[in-house]
Amino acid sequence: MEKIYHYIIFEQNDFLKNQVIEELLRERANYYTSKNREQDFWVLINPKILKMSNILEKIKKTQYWKKNKKIKNNKDLTNYIFLTSVDIEFIKWIKLRMGYFEEIDKPVLEKDFTSNGVYFTIYFSNKNSVSLLNHNFLAISPNILVEQLESVVFN
Repeated sequence: MEKIYHYIIFEQNDFLKNQVIEELLRERANYYTSKNREQDFWVLINPKILKMSNILEKIKKTQYWKKNKKIKNNKDLTNYIFLTSVDIEFIKWIKLRMGYFEEIDKPVLEKDFTSNGVYFTIYFSNKNSVSLLNHNFLAISPNILVEQLESVVFN
């Protein structure tokens, strides 16, 4: 059976410090729990799919990539978070709430253009041995960890 996964790329600081995103995801998780519904969205850090496909090459063609000089290779993508879902309506709703997301297959050509992230879709067959949800949870940006530590130590 084939599944379609939809991805939105955010910079970690933008994602983790955004109260709107936190509230949206918390409410959705609570709703799913109350309805006994299976989770269909995930937050991924440095997902493994970047190493097994041409996704990274496509991301490099976007204005989002070009504006964020922090992204230069796979390793630097640890500064980014991927919100993933099999529910396209949920992803559309998040995109509407959070701003404009550049589509990976239709990069914007205007150099002065600024987007809030990148959107892409992957078709996945269960025959593949690699999960599209594998990621490195420990790849949190050092800047975020330092801020968390400072807030604990100095408050």
